[in-house]
Amino acid sequence: MEKGQVSIEMIFFVAILFLLFLLVLVNNFDQDYLKRAFESNSIDLGVCNRLSYLISSVYAGGSGEKVSYVLDKNAVVDQNFIYTGGVYCSFIGIATDSNLAAGNVSVKNLNGTVVLQNE
Repeated sequence: MEKGQVSIEMIFFVAILFLLFLLVLVNNFDQDYLKRAFESNSIDLGVCNRLSYLISSVYAGGSGEKVSYVLDKNAVVDQNFIYTGGVYCSFIGIATDSNLAAGNVSVKNLNGTVVLQNE
């Protein structure tokens, strides 16, 4: 057996170990990215669903019903949909189109139409 042959085999062995290490590292980064994306969508969906519940509740409460709420993220109410972050959800009732900034929000029923505005 020649000395050069052993070093070539060692280079192949090290290269294969390096590739395996890279595959594990890339898989770990993908897992972290998916975890962060899922957590972000979960938060956005929670904000959307809470706002949807408030609009539906105030609408069902009748004219004069009013609720104050602290909105965690910016949201857009357009027809029967709420958009926040990268998600959307729907609600039951009639609401005015609104662009809401995070912070205190007033949700009130004026003659059968829910009006949303920042305070």
